[in-house]
Amino acid sequence: MPVTTIHNYIDNYPIAPNSTRLIIGTIHPHLIENFNIDFFYGNIGSFWDILSNAFPQRQFGNLEQINETLNNYNVAITDIIRQCDRENENVTADSELYNIINNGQQIQDGIANSQIDTIYFTSSFGINNAARLFIDTFNINYNFNEITSEFIIPQNYFWQTN
Repeated sequence: MPVTTIHNYIDNYPIAPNSTRLIIGTIHPHLIENFNIDFFYGNIGSFWDILSNAFPQRQFGNLEQINETLNNYNVAITDIIRQCDRENENVTADSELYNIINNGQQIQDGIANSQIDTIYFTSSFGINNAARLFIDTFNINYNFNEITSEFIIPQNYFWQTN
């Protein structure tokens, strides 16, 4: 049976004015009550394990440790999808999400009112992936470098679109 997922975290964790880096994902699974941490990517064993491997000196085992690390490094985190529908509560694949309502305004305002100079995406350019939805939401022309998996957003793009 189809379900509507409304994002539980983006309004509680806006992009801070002192943020210099931004991580953008899509949206959390529908069943957040199964999360180990009541936060973005709340299942231990996924995103936070990757960061633990990249930063072995840091701990990501609970919300306090995650927030401390994000704040210490001026990293903000958000998702590009504010709300969507799924065929059932167990659907997690981005490509199977529909009736997507984006989080464009909050992201635009957050970037324009912060010091963001680097954005990381949790998924690339597939159907409903974070980078694809970001590019489409903001109508950004880009040249993707397949060697580095990078693209450049024109300087001051988010200040010009306000």
